Amino acid sequence: MTDPADPEAFQAAYDTVLAKWPEGTTTRTVPTPYGHTRVTVHGPADGAPLVLLPGGARPA
Repeated sequence: MTDPADPEAFQAAYDTVLAKWPEGTTTRTVPTPYGHTRVTVHGPADGAPLVLLPGGARPA
């Protein structure tokens, strides 16, 4: 488990998990009225969207 106070360790752990997603997965930064949100995108551009929301104060 990473130390939440160590942003480099968190980013490394995040990148490790993201690398397990299927080929063709991308990330985007989306501006919102509340600030920028990072999203992970996978699947056909014309496919039905599916949004995974975080739970329990953990990232999705």
